[in-house]
Amino acid sequence: MPRLLAGDPLRGVVAAILAARAAGKPVLWGLGGHVVNCGLAPVLIDLMERGCATASAMNGAAAIHDFEIALPR
Repeated sequence: MPRLLAGDPLRGVVAAILAARAAGKPVLWGLGGHVVNCGLAPVLIDLMERGCATASAMNGAAAIHDFEIALPR
Protein backbone atom coordinates (compact mmCIF):
# COMPACT_ATOMS: atom_id res chain seq x y z
CA MET A 1 0.00 0.00 0.00
CA PRO A 2 1.45 3.41 -0.90
CA ARG A 3 2.63 5.67 1.89
CA LEU A 4 0.45 8.56 0.81
CA LEU A 5 -3.07 9.83 1.32
CA ALA A 6 -4.86 7.42 3.68
CA GLY A 7 -2.33 4.57 3.37
CA ASP A 8 -0.55 5.25 6.67
CA PRO A 9 -3.71 5.74 8.76
CA LEU A 10 -5.18 2.55 7.27
CA ARG A 11 -2.05 0.64 8.25
CA GLY A 12 -2.53 1.98 11.79
CA VAL A 13 -6.12 0.72 11.88
CA VAL A 14 -5.01 -2.72 10.67
CA ALA A 15 -2.30 -2.85 13.34
CA ALA A 16 -4.80 -1.86 16.05
CA ILE A 17 -7.28 -4.55 14.93
CA LEU A 18 -4.59 -7.23 14.91
CA ALA A 19 -3.34 -6.14 18.35
CA ALA A 20 -6.87 -6.21 19.77
CA ARG A 21 -7.56 -9.68 18.42
CA ALA A 22 -4.18 -10.96 19.65
CA ALA A 23 -5.16 -9.70 23.12
CA GLY A 24 -8.50 -11.55 22.86
CA LYS A 25 -10.53 -8.34 22.63
CA PRO A 26 -13.55 -7.91 20.37
CA VAL A 27 -13.53 -5.66 17.32
CA LEU A 28 -16.80 -3.86 16.54
CA TRP A 29 -17.31 -2.50 13.05
CA GLY A 30 -19.77 0.36 12.55
CA LEU A 31 -21.09 0.81 9.04
CA GLY A 32 -23.73 2.57 7.03
CA GLY A 33 -25.81 1.73 4.02
CA HIS A 34 -23.20 2.50 1.38
CA VAL A 35 -20.99 -0.36 2.53
CA VAL A 36 -23.74 -2.90 1.84
CA ASN A 37 -25.19 -1.10 -1.19
CA CYS A 38 -21.78 -1.06 -2.93
CA GLY A 39 -21.56 -4.85 -2.67
CA LEU A 40 -19.00 -5.14 0.12
CA ALA A 41 -20.96 -7.77 2.09
CA PRO A 42 -18.55 -10.54 0.93
CA VAL A 43 -15.64 -8.50 2.33
CA LEU A 44 -17.46 -8.15 5.67
CA ILE A 45 -18.12 -11.89 5.74
CA ASP A 46 -14.44 -12.58 5.06
CA LEU A 47 -13.42 -10.25 7.90
CA MET A 48 -15.79 -12.10 10.24
CA GLU A 49 -14.54 -15.53 9.14
CA ARG A 50 -10.93 -14.42 9.72
CA GLY A 51 -11.81 -13.10 13.20
CA CYS A 52 -11.06 -9.47 12.32
CA ALA A 53 -14.66 -8.42 12.98
CA THR A 54 -16.42 -9.90 15.99
CA ALA A 55 -19.54 -7.73 15.81
CA SER A 56 -21.10 -5.11 13.58
CA ALA A 57 -23.39 -2.20 14.21
CA MET A 58 -25.26 -0.73 11.29
CA ASN A 59 -27.80 1.95 10.69
CA GLY A 60 -31.25 1.40 9.23
CA ALA A 61 -30.09 2.08 5.68
CA ALA A 62 -27.59 -0.78 5.87
CA ALA A 63 -30.30 -3.17 7.04
CA ILE A 64 -32.67 -2.02 4.30
CA HIS A 65 -30.04 -2.38 1.56
CA ASP A 66 -29.11 -5.82 2.88
CA PHE A 67 -32.77 -6.83 2.66
CA GLU A 68 -33.13 -5.35 -0.85
CA ILE A 69 -30.07 -7.21 -2.14
CA ALA A 70 -31.37 -10.48 -0.68
CA LEU A 71 -34.72 -10.20 -2.48
CA PRO A 72 -35.09 -12.46 -5.51
CA ARG A 73 -35.06 -10.59 -8.78
